[in-house]
Amino acid sequence: TGDNGVALYSTNGGVTWTASNSQALRGLALVSVSCPASSGCVALGPGTSLNSTNGGVTWTASNSLTPGEVELASTSCTSTGNCVAVGADGATGDNGVALYSTNGGVTWTASNSQALRGLAPVSVSCTSLGQCEFVGDSRYRSEILGTTPVSVTSIAPWEGSPSGGTRVIITGSGFSSATAVDFGSTPAVSFTVISDSEIQALTPGSTNMSGGLSNVTVITPEGSSVTSPENSFIYLSAHTRTHPSYLICVSQIDVLCVSS
Repeated sequence: TGDNGVALYSTNGGVTWTASNSQALRGLALVSVSCPASSGCVALGPGTSLNSTNGGVTWTASNSLTPGEVELASTSCTSTGNCVAVGADGATGDNGVALYSTNGGVTWTASNSQALRGLAPVSVSCTSLGQCEFVGDSRYRSEILGTTPVSVTSIAPWEGSPSGGTRVIITGSGFSSATAVDFGSTPAVSFTVISDSEIQALTPGSTNMSGGLSNVTVITPEGSSVTSPENSFIYLSAHTRTHPSYLICVSQIDVLCVSS
């Protein structure tokens, strides 16, 4: 008939296929699908989004989109359930539209990025960190849509007592959804997300009372920050603080040369 959507699923790598009999497909013309996890899928139709939690066997329509409001053309999801869908404004058709979802397409939020104005995106692809690239109108754009990759750029102060209790300010990006802050393998005593770019944390005690370097990691549902010596915290014992090399290290701002 041409007026109903069709979804097929395979459990053997495409050797055989089974048609989904989900009623959510009726009256739709699906244009894109993304299945980042073994059982989670998101499918798009004009102004419609469907999600499946069982590998496409059954589908549920998202109730956060209004038919005709947007003309969606492509979607891409990461393994953490973050999805981006792109298309055109259903009313004017002359502006690009990008929606992002953090729950596998159940609900969607519109991006207000000015980079989309005058564009008609036709395809999108997202990495695990949320970096999305889309093409359309023979023009190319790349930017962060939806969630921002978590990254730590500085820690102040960068040193403290091995007994813990130092209050530090962590700066970077992508902190809004932070679920944990680790110093090495030990969680912070407490932390507070001040903004998407700042976290205040209370350091835990070190397992090595002689001091040492401890990587600081901010953990979010989208991923964890990459550790590096420059973004680490140093536990300094009383012996280290009075050691002659300590003053040399501080003057050179070289966190790697501090040792007991």
